[in-house]
Amino acid sequence: MGKREARHESSGASRALIGCAVGAAAGLAACLIVLAAAALLISSGSIGEERAVLCTGCACLVGGLAGGFVAVRQVGRRTLLVGMGCGVLLCAVLAAVGVVCFENVHLQGSSLWNCGAILLGGMCMGLLGTRSKKKRRK
Repeated sequence: MGKREARHESSGASRALIGCAVGAAAGLAACLIVLAAAALLISSGSIGEERAVLCTGCACLVGGLAGGFVAVRQVGRRTLLVGMGCGVLLCAVLAAVGVVCFENVHLQGSSLWNCGAILLGGMCMGLLGTRSKKKRRK
């Protein structure tokens, strides 16, 4: 079985779904790292407690950007859809974590802003993460 035959076995949709899942995992890791850094800064007193909501939004944006970047680089095609799909999957994962840890999720106020930040990050990486096409010689 050559490389060509192996390449045709995996469809574009399955490759995109796997890329979105890997990107969502990377985005979750980036989000948790930024949230841990923000928690350290808040607990040390460097940042006031009133900035916690802003730090959460920034962590969601960074998570969306990182996840979208990984997903777009892995799939390479239909980058906007892959970036948005990664953002939607990351929102679903964070909502599921909220339900498991806190037993309820309220989709109002800052939660909607956080979901919007994740989707915006994935969409931006979908737009900016495209590879430039090489010029063909005639």
